[in-house]
Amino acid sequence: MAMKINKWLLPIVFVILLMLTMTGTVNVVFWDKFFLFGLLCFMIGGVFWLIENNVFKNTINSFRLFFKKSSKIENYVSELEEERVTNDIAPLKSSIGTKLLLFGLFILITSTVSSYFFYY
Repeated sequence: MAMKINKWLLPIVFVILLMLTMTGTVNVVFWDKFFLFGLLCFMIGGVFWLIENNVFKNTINSFRLFFKKSSKIENYVSELEEERVTNDIAPLKSSIGTKLLLFGLFILITSTVSSYFFYY
Protein backbone atom coordinates (compact mmCIF):
# COMPACT_ATOMS: atom_id res chain seq x y z
CA MET A 1 0.00 0.00 0.00
CA ALA A 2 2.90 2.35 0.69
CA MET A 3 4.09 2.03 -2.91
CA LYS A 4 0.73 3.25 -4.26
CA ILE A 5 0.85 6.30 -1.99
CA ASN A 6 4.35 7.19 -3.22
CA LYS A 7 3.28 6.63 -6.81
CA TRP A 8 0.36 9.04 -6.57
CA LEU A 9 1.89 11.64 -4.27
CA LEU A 10 3.53 13.85 -6.90
CA PRO A 11 0.51 14.02 -9.26
CA ILE A 12 -1.75 14.90 -6.31
CA VAL A 13 0.61 17.70 -5.28
CA PHE A 14 0.66 18.93 -8.89
CA VAL A 15 -3.16 19.03 -9.05
CA ILE A 16 -3.36 20.90 -5.73
CA LEU A 17 -0.83 23.47 -6.97
CA LEU A 18 -2.80 23.91 -10.20
CA MET A 19 -6.00 24.45 -8.23
CA LEU A 20 -4.25 27.03 -6.04
CA THR A 21 -2.99 28.78 -9.15
CA MET A 22 -6.50 28.97 -10.60
CA THR A 23 -7.83 30.57 -7.41
CA GLY A 24 -5.12 33.22 -7.51
CA THR A 25 -3.41 32.38 -4.24
CA VAL A 26 -0.22 31.28 -6.03
CA ASN A 27 1.49 33.85 -8.21
CA VAL A 28 4.36 34.00 -10.68
CA VAL A 29 6.99 34.48 -7.98
CA PHE A 30 6.03 31.10 -6.49
CA TRP A 31 6.45 29.35 -9.84
CA ASP A 32 9.80 31.08 -10.39
CA LYS A 33 11.13 29.91 -7.02
CA PHE A 34 9.64 26.45 -7.60
CA PHE A 35 11.46 26.27 -10.95
CA LEU A 36 14.77 27.35 -9.39
CA PHE A 37 14.39 24.75 -6.64
CA GLY A 38 13.74 22.09 -9.29
CA LEU A 39 16.76 23.25 -11.27
CA LEU A 40 18.95 23.02 -8.17
CA CYS A 41 17.68 19.50 -7.39
CA PHE A 42 18.22 18.48 -11.02
CA MET A 43 21.80 19.75 -11.09
CA ILE A 44 22.78 18.21 -7.74
CA GLY A 45 21.11 14.93 -8.70
CA GLY A 46 22.96 14.93 -12.01
CA VAL A 47 26.33 15.41 -10.33
CA PHE A 48 25.55 12.65 -7.81
CA TRP A 49 24.46 10.35 -10.64
CA LEU A 50 27.69 10.97 -12.56
CA ILE A 51 29.81 10.27 -9.49
CA GLU A 52 27.84 7.17 -8.44
CA ASN A 53 28.00 5.59 -11.89
CA ASN A 54 31.79 6.08 -12.20
CA VAL A 55 31.48 8.14 -15.37
CA PHE A 56 34.85 9.81 -14.83
CA LYS A 57 36.68 6.61 -13.87
CA ASN A 58 38.33 6.10 -17.27
CA THR A 59 39.39 9.74 -17.48
CA ILE A 60 40.99 9.66 -14.03
CA ASN A 61 42.77 6.40 -14.83
CA SER A 62 44.08 7.88 -18.10
CA PHE A 63 45.55 10.86 -16.27
CA ARG A 64 47.15 8.57 -13.69
CA LEU A 65 48.74 6.50 -16.44
CA PHE A 66 49.90 9.63 -18.27
CA PHE A 67 51.55 11.12 -15.19
CA LYS A 68 53.07 7.77 -14.30
CA LYS A 69 54.69 7.42 -17.74
CA SER A 70 55.78 11.05 -18.10
CA SER A 71 57.40 11.53 -14.71
CA LYS A 72 60.97 10.24 -14.34
CA ILE A 73 60.65 10.01 -10.60
CA GLU A 74 57.49 7.95 -10.90
CA ASN A 75 59.20 5.60 -13.35
CA TYR A 76 62.04 5.06 -10.91
CA VAL A 77 59.67 4.49 -7.97
CA SER A 78 57.49 2.08 -9.94
CA GLU A 79 60.57 0.03 -10.87
CA LEU A 80 61.48 -0.31 -7.22
CA GLU A 81 58.02 -0.99 -5.87
CA GLU A 82 55.17 -3.05 -7.08
CA GLU A 83 52.30 -1.19 -8.62
CA ARG A 84 49.52 -0.32 -6.28
CA VAL A 85 46.25 -2.11 -6.79
CA THR A 86 43.28 0.20 -7.08
CA ASN A 87 40.00 -1.02 -5.70
CA ASP A 88 37.13 -0.34 -8.03
CA ILE A 89 33.94 0.83 -6.39
CA ALA A 90 30.80 -0.77 -7.75
CA PRO A 91 28.05 1.65 -8.79
CA LEU A 92 25.23 2.03 -6.29
CA LYS A 93 21.77 0.86 -7.27
CA SER A 94 18.70 3.07 -6.67
CA SER A 95 20.69 5.70 -4.89
CA ILE A 96 19.77 9.24 -3.98
CA GLY A 97 21.32 10.68 -7.14
CA THR A 98 18.80 9.06 -9.45
CA LYS A 99 15.87 9.93 -7.20
CA LEU A 100 16.98 13.54 -6.84
CA LEU A 101 17.53 13.80 -10.59
CA LEU A 102 14.03 12.55 -11.38
CA PHE A 103 12.46 14.70 -8.65
CA GLY A 104 14.18 17.80 -10.02
CA LEU A 105 13.10 16.92 -13.55
CA PHE A 106 9.49 16.52 -12.40
CA ILE A 107 9.56 19.92 -10.69
CA LEU A 108 11.11 21.55 -13.76
CA ILE A 109 8.45 20.14 -16.06
CA THR A 110 5.63 20.95 -13.63
CA SER A 111 6.65 24.55 -13.11
CA THR A 112 7.34 25.15 -16.80
CA VAL A 113 4.03 23.70 -17.96
CA SER A 114 1.99 25.45 -15.29
CA SER A 115 3.60 28.85 -15.83
CA TYR A 116 3.23 28.52 -19.60
CA PHE A 117 -0.46 27.67 -19.54
CA PHE A 118 -1.49 30.11 -16.83
CA TYR A 119 0.63 33.15 -17.52
CA TYR A 120 1.20 33.24 -21.31
